[in-house]
Amino acid sequence: PVVWIDVLCADATLRSQERFQQTPTYMQLCESVVVLAGPAFLEELTTTAELVLWAALGRPRDAVHVCFATPEAHPHPGAAARQVCSALNTFRVQWCRADGVSSACQAQLSRMIEAATVPFYTEAIRALLPRAYTAARAKGMDLSGPLA
Repeated sequence: PVVWIDVLCADATLRSQERFQQTPTYMQLCESVVVLAGPAFLEELTTTAELVLWAALGRPRDAVHVCFATPEAHPHPGAAARQVCSALNTFRVQWCRADGVSSACQAQLSRMIEAATVPFYTEAIRALLPRAYTAARAKGMDLSGPLA
């Protein structure tokens, strides 16, 4: 694939653990990653793990494209962008969940965090903040004001 969008690129016939094991291969072959960012996208450990994997593979940060998951008709699209930017700015891997993931996959995720180190993991996610700001400004979203 040229662009990695996990729900579209991952082989759905494989178990979650097998898909996760193949992710580095897929991502190494990609030229960019598209992040569909909603207010809760950083809560899932598997989502953040893919973004950290991109950094660990030495892939360029400027090849990460942030798209806000805000309906066009949303009355305050800037609020959703502010929530995403705030979540990026305050990210802690300890706050992530691994809901719906097998225990074997959870073990792999734990080993990945240990190997990458928590500071590297955190910085890899926070490094996406400028990309989110750029995406919000390109859409004309107001990043000032309350988060709600």
